Amino acid sequence: MDYKHIIWDFNGTLMNDAWLCLEVMNQMLAKRGLKSLSPEQYAEIFDFPVQDYYQRAGWDLNITPFEQLSNEFMAGYHARKLECGLHEGAKQVLGKLQTNGIPQSVISAAEQSMVQELLEHYQINQFFISARGLDNHHAAGKTAIGVQWVQELGIAPDQILMIGDTVHDFEVAQAMGTDCVLVSSGQPKKQYSGEQIANYFDLYGDKEWQRMVANPVNEINLHIHTHYLKEYVRPGDKVLEIGAGPGRFTQILAQIGAQVVVADISPGQLELNKKYAEEHNFSTAVLSWEMADICELNQFKNSSFDRIVAFGGPFSYVLDQRDAALRECLRVLRPGGIMLLSVMSLWGTLHHVLLGILNDIPADVNRKVVATGDLIPETYDNEGHYMHMYRAAELQDWLVQAGTQLLAISSCNSLSSTRGEQLTEIRQDKEKWDFLLELEQEACAQPGALDMGTHILAVVKKRAKGLLP
Repeated sequence: MDYKHIIWDFNGTLMNDAWLCLEVMNQMLAKRGLKSLSPEQYAEIFDFPVQDYYQRAGWDLNITPFEQLSNEFMAGYHARKLECGLHEGAKQVLGKLQTNGIPQSVISAAEQSMVQELLEHYQINQFFISARGLDNHHAAGKTAIGVQWVQELGIAPDQILMIGDTVHDFEVAQAMGTDCVLVSSGQPKKQYSGEQIANYFDLYGDKEWQRMVANPVNEINLHIHTHYLKEYVRPGDKVLEIGAGPGRFTQILAQIGAQVVVADISPGQLELNKKYAEEHNFSTAVLSWEMADICELNQFKNSSFDRIVAFGGPFSYVLDQRDAALRECLRVLRPGGIMLLSVMSLWGTLHHVLLGILNDIPADVNRKVVATGDLIPETYDNEGHYMHMYRAAELQDWLVQAGTQLLAISSCNSLSSTRGEQLTEIRQDKEKWDFLLELEQEACAQPGALDMGTHILAVVKKRAKGLLP
């Protein structure tokens, strides 16, 4: 189809501002002690009119009027809107369409004056024959201005293409009678790829075995994980170790006397697990080695394991599929069974590598990562090592809302996480080292320290009705 006119949505489609909208909203929620939104929750509930979105986000508009909330949101948004950029390639696409002689326009549910200001700021106003927004900032929707604009254009609707990023944009296009294309870059969506994770750890290879003992800080991390395994796994327990990697924790489970089904999404890591199991004499504790994706544990029957161990971050790597992964783990765990998991920590990671982050990564990129907890291409391209980093409260709320009983939660290092090689001498003194481990074990479990280590560890029990709906 050769279109004679392109109508663009602006916010989210051309302007990369969804991360800021989420951050401002979460700041408002936190100010009143309300639960913050995850990026996937935001993507699921955001829609027009925005008043309905506010209610889905948890606001009681009988207590706090929508106009008050809208004014507060826009104040926060306006203060930082120029931190946002255009989506990559947006200006080039607009220029190419103009070169090809296709007129373009913008319709927006934002206030007209702000749309015009931003078009001029990004130096793209020359690409559009018209830019139309609302006469207020309450974002009721843009259907009416869209229908009126198509009438004014005098072009058959089937010769016009609407480009947007939300369901509302599709609904506007339907009302206008035009075709519609929705782009996925607007609202913050994350797409878990099991293949990508498998490839990453295949390439990472043997370094995963060495990582946990590479320095004293990592050894403390291993010690905390080991403490909780010894606390909650009993001899004879049938354990599914998902994301087992080359076998550091498999070896500890074997020493405890558990019977372990080793599962990993990476063929390379599974082979290393077999190798080290033979070399270090823990293969007799392994019932089988299974290629498995934590989101699809189809080869395992319901309630078939006494314990599940998901250490090292499987629930960080599954990104938008974490609910599916949790459902599967709870499905194969018997009622009353216990799951031990650890995830990457947002604040703990910042604490651990603060100087590098401040010196090497631009502030606007860091703000996106902090707002979402995500290391993904849309926030920061971490060379294929994509993940969600959790806040401790976020992890705890998510697990409890899933119907599990939280038995323990801990960071996996806190006092020592920034000491690095400074601990090398301490490591050589057994009395001092043992005392440090004792201090860390207690400190990591303190509420004020949960966010201070590179990982957060949780232990949960499956209730009789422990599955997510």
